[in-house]
Amino acid sequence: MSDGPAQLSGTLDGFELAELFELFTATASTGVLTFSDPVNATLWITEGLISYGTSPGTPNPRELLDRQGIATTEQFDGAVAATSETQLLHETLSDLFEVDAARVAAVAREQIVTTAFEIVAVGADSFEFRAGARDPLGAAIEMAHADVLTEAERRRDEWRRIAELIPSTGIITALSPELPGGRDGITITADEWQILAQLDGRRSAADVIGVLGQSAFEVCGVLYELLRVGTIEVVGHSSDVDDEQ
Repeated sequence: MSDGPAQLSGTLDGFELAELFELFTATASTGVLTFSDPVNATLWITEGLISYGTSPGTPNPRELLDRQGIATTEQFDGAVAATSETQLLHETLSDLFEVDAARVAAVAREQIVTTAFEIVAVGADSFEFRAGARDPLGAAIEMAHADVLTEAERRRDEWRRIAELIPSTGIITALSPELPGGRDGITITADEWQILAQLDGRRSAADVIGVLGQSAFEVCGVLYELLRVGTIEVVGHSSDVDDEQ
């Protein structure tokens, strides 16, 4: 982040979020947009489009790519060292280590939408924009603000539904002892299997989120569907495990 003074600051009482992004789009701005308490989130803007986002507790890109098996920490560090100010980090990862650019872009997209969802759902007292700062993945993806806000609003509605079965990320789940509905078999997607493999009756949803480096929305969305059809069941809460130790 730039150490210079903020080029733009204010409150969301004075600015609608969409209006704020429209200003950056109209001026093709590049920089970092930070939101204060209670959300304390950050979005990067690249030539008027949103290119990355983070919020408290989010692993940095180096850890995210490693946890998701996209690029090792050694490859990430090597790409950082080899990338000049005029180059883009995600391109260096692809050129030097044949890292899948589409998977890097998918991580960046998830970070953008998750961060925007938290800003919409939690809110902030104020914001600041500092021009010039580049996002930590080098604009692996650039999203129009209208698309980002539409997805953030959709997630807010979806989160309310998820919370009916998963009221907190402290919930602990495990495989059901029998197949749901007396079925002879079920089909599990690759995304579901990745999360299902982490459920041992001890790990909470928060633990799974940390291990996989995925967002709470991604993990809890899969857990919701598995709970809904009866593939898994709730066996406790992280506070229960803490009490036993």
